[in-house]
Amino acid sequence: MADAKEIVRRVEEAWGRNDPDALDGLIAADLVSHDAPPGLPPGLAGAKAGHSIFMASFPDRKQTIEQIVGEGGRSSRSVSIEWPVVKVVEHWGLSDGLKLMMQLGAIPAPADA
Repeated sequence: MADAKEIVRRVEEAWGRNDPDALDGLIAADLVSHDAPPGLPPGLAGAKAGHSIFMASFPDRKQTIEQIVGEGGRSSRSVSIEWPVVKVVEHWGLSDGLKLMMQLGAIPAPADA
């Protein structure tokens, strides 16, 4: 069985070459994404749909895996993405304070959540 860093590398390479079908053996169909955009289907289907939207918006982008670190079943990666006119130089992640407060029970979640 491949370790977490190898799986992450293979996932990022599949995204990079726009090969979402390669993800079927790497990502569970019932993937739980804690920062999925609203309106997409759940699971791997939603991840693929989001990638498709991203690719339609930025078809000429180039992706480079800068670093993958990990131990045991956990890993993290640093990926740079370059567009023909724009280059993202740094991104640290998503900070969803409202969701965090709901998860901690500090504020109630919406009734339809």
